[in-house]
Amino acid sequence: MPDEKYRYERFLHIAQIVLGFEGGYSDDPNDAGGKTNLGVTEGTLARAYKKGIVKHNDIRSLSKYEALQIYFHMYWIPAHCYELNYPLDFLHFDLAINAGTGRAVRNLQQTVNAVAEKRISVDGMYGPETRDALFNLCNQSVLGLVPIPDILCYVYLLERVEFYDDITDGKGRNAKQEIKNRKFLRGWIRRVIKQKNRIPESHV
Repeated sequence: MPDEKYRYERFLHIAQIVLGFEGGYSDDPNDAGGKTNLGVTEGTLARAYKKGIVKHNDIRSLSKYEALQIYFHMYWIPAHCYELNYPLDFLHFDLAINAGTGRAVRNLQQTVNAVAEKRISVDGMYGPETRDALFNLCNQSVLGLVPIPDILCYVYLLERVEFYDDITDGKGRNAKQEIKNRKFLRGWIRRVIKQKNRIPESHV
């Protein structure tokens, strides 16, 4: 059993939900990630194989157990999902799987900046600045308003939708890929809606 500080049982619960969002093997020419299985790209599997997390690098034969090991060691821990409270840990982990840990942390930092008075760096690195800002926010209370942790969840999802808009508008440096990404936009938005619907009303 992994160290309790990583909240492995909580990880398993969330990861099973996220697996339900991911499909099986895919090799869509429009997908910048290339060959993918259970939310794991071929490149990620190759890195996991080199790290010794899995014993092969055949994307087609990836099992759910192997995918979970990759999820835990390459997404849950690096994105510091275990440090976040429910349900923000779920939202953050799902975006890490969908768009990478760096993107997920930047989304978290943008969320903090949208809610807090003091801005923090948006660098994709979960360090003391991000940790302290989240701690301070989550321990604030404002009478008559929605609790701050709930607001963070709302804003996190809104920032995620804005990210999807950015990578499909065809105006960035990789405009051709952004146009290809439009094929996946509806599915990405539906995924956000499914997350929202899985969060109890008392939290969001």
